Order: sequence, then C-alpha cells, then structure tokens
Amino acid sequence: MKNILPAAAMLALFILIISTPSTALAFDPKKGLTDTLDLAKVGLIIVMVVSAITAFLKHQLAVTIGVVVIGSIIYAATTPGVPEKIGSGLLKLVGGE
Repeated sequence: MKNILPAAAMLALFILIISTPSTALAFDPKKGLTDTLDLAKVGLIIVMVVSAITAFLKHQLAVTIGVVVIGSIIYAATTPGVPEKIGSGLLKLVGGE
C-alpha cells in the first residue's frame, strides 16, 4: 500500500497538469519576478525590524545600527534601477564619466 500511494499521487498530479487549460499556465515571467521581489522586500523589512528591536532591547546599539544599515543597503540593492544609479554615482565620485 505504501508503494502505491506515491504512484497514485504522481498520476493524479500528471492528470491535473494535463487537464489544466493552457491559458491558466500563461503568465508574465517579469511580473512574477517583480512580485516575488516585492514579497522578499516585505520579508526583509520584517526580519530587519524584529532583529533591530531584539538587539536594541539587549542594549546592543552597534548591532542595531548595523542591522538597519545593512538591511537598508540590501533593500536598496533589490530595487530595480537603484544599483545602476549607485554605480554611476561612484564612477562620478572617482573621476569617471
């Protein structure tokens, strides 16, 4: 019985995939990536705030500041267009074009 259950589950999944209309499987990969990135940003903010509050309540001010700064840099780096602006700004700073 244990050997039949995984095979039956695979067969049911195969039938479900085959019977799904093709319009249901059509999606925009760029939109999906953007939505996933937005969800990751929300998760990053939640983790950053909880970590900063926990460190602050343990009287670790340097850790709190570090968490906020590094979290902000990661958040900015995942925003589309920002890494290019940071790179061009650094290039101008060192004397590039």
